Amino acid sequence: MYDPAMVQPMRDELTQAGVKELLTPDQVDEAIAAPDGTCAVLVNSVCGCAAGSARPGYIQALSNEVLPDTVATVFAGVDREAVEAARSHIHGYAPSSPSIALFREGQVVHVIERHQIEGTDAGTIGKMLKAAFDRYCGESVDESIPLYDPEAEMEIEVEAVKAGLDSGDALVFDIRGEEEATMARIAGVPVLDQERANQLVEKEDRDRLIVFHCHHGMRSRQAVKYFAQFGFTNCKSMRGGIQAWSERIDPAVPTY
Repeated sequence: MYDPAMVQPMRDELTQAGVKELLTPDQVDEAIAAPDGTCAVLVNSVCGCAAGSARPGYIQALSNEVLPDTVATVFAGVDREAVEAARSHIHGYAPSSPSIALFREGQVVHVIERHQIEGTDAGTIGKMLKAAFDRYCGESVDESIPLYDPEAEMEIEVEAVKAGLDSGDALVFDIRGEEEATMARIAGVPVLDQERANQLVEKEDRDRLIVFHCHHGMRSRQAVKYFAQFGFTNCKSMRGGIQAWSERIDPAVPTY
């Protein structure tokens, strides 16, 4: 259990913006299970690297024209019974904090998980939530309204990577470890070890097209987020990773 005095400012950040604290399982069930309403719940956390952007992102979303009927929060590691009650309604998702769940008529319709929050700025989280509110919190669900997926903007198709390699317009790096990379390699693409990463940060043009790839494209997205912290504006993750390269560009590259 965290020190109540330590977490109070993290509570206040939300409640002073009008977010309702759910402190008991009964309060959670009443807010989420409304048969004809919508409810957003932020599972708050002391984690500075994720909750530090989740809270202001949640607050920014409150400026949206369309809002849930209830905008609420529970605090992981503090109000444990309330958190467990909230998580019991978030079917199909592993427990994580911070995370944000949106409910309609008692059913979870959208979740932003910790891995989507960590390394993401508050403004982007706010955009993700606003799009979800527009889609799910009107008089009816409007599936024609697209959800905002910032990670999709990070990605580049394998055909474009091939063109960038051939022309020399793109720097491409394999972010898998050397042992894994030996299983399947793109010719001429180096593994991004710490020394090369430091050199990029110290010397490379922040607008240069830099592409990262891994096995399927998950780890390379994290690399894009990492380098964005240093001001890089044109880093991309190769969609589908080397698996997609093998399937669509060079079948001589083994799959695993």
